[in-house]
Amino acid sequence: MKNNYTILVVDQSPIIVERMSSLLAEIENIGLVANVSSYPKALKYLDKNVIDIIIMDTGLTKGNVFETIKTIKERKQPNAIVMVMSDYASDTTELFLKAGANYFYDKFGDFEDIGNMIGKFRSLNSGNG
Repeated sequence: MKNNYTILVVDQSPIIVERMSSLLAEIENIGLVANVSSYPKALKYLDKNVIDIIIMDTGLTKGNVFETIKTIKERKQPNAIVMVMSDYASDTTELFLKAGANYFYDKFGDFEDIGNMIGKFRSLNSGNG
C-alpha cells in the first residue's frame, strides 16, 4: 500500500478549499494537499507534479471541465478524479463519468464523506504502491 497520497483541490472558493484541506488533514497517509483555482491551473500543476487524487469543483468559470477531465485521463495521472458538485443531477453525473470522472460529491451535502472515498481508493490501489 502506498504510504502517502498527494491530492490536488481545484476550487475557486477559499472557504471550500480551507474546509477540504482541514478534512484531508485528518486522514492518515495524506502527504500533500495543494490547491489551484481553475482548470487551466490544474493542468499546469499536473505538468510539473505527480498527484494521486484530484478533487475538482464542477462549476468553475475558467476553462472547460469536460475537456480538463479528458486531458487528465489521457495523461493517466492522477489515478482518481473526484467531482464536487452543487447540482447533483444524474444526467450531469453521467456526462462526467463518460468524460472520465470516478467519484461525485454534493458540495453541500455529502462533502464530509471524502475520507471514505479515499479509503475506497486505497483499497482499490493497495497493490500499486
